[in-house]
Amino acid sequence: MRLFSLLALIVFPVSSLACSCAATILPERVQSSETIVIGKVIQIRDMTHFIDTDQKHRFGGELLVKIEETLKGDSEEVVKLYSGYGGGDCGVANSVNSRYLFFLSDETVSICDGHILDIYRNRETFDDSVKQVKSIVKSAT
Repeated sequence: MRLFSLLALIVFPVSSLACSCAATILPERVQSSETIVIGKVIQIRDMTHFIDTDQKHRFGGELLVKIEETLKGDSEEVVKLYSGYGGGDCGVANSVNSRYLFFLSDETVSICDGHILDIYRNRETFDDSVKQVKSIVKSAT
């Protein structure tokens, strides 16, 4: 039985989901992001597996986000973003009414991008991060 299991792993390798990304500091995130916004998730549509308009395969959810403030770049009033489920796929576990500071280079939301969740116990950190982002953006212009 052990031999069969070993052969099965060799013949049919198992792919695993694991997220790995380098830690970045705030000035690097600001510089590498095309758009930085504060937004609230207003709707999540489960997209177990789909192909988007750019023919990219995606797993996870489509987030409808109402933009409250644009700190860098241009943004619509409401945007669609895509994220994995979190927990190994680099996606961000989202919930309706969650408010984030999003660092965006495309329509994908990943924990590797350093998005910051605004929650009560983290309010001071969130507000400080927003102030720092505004300062970095201002000094770059």
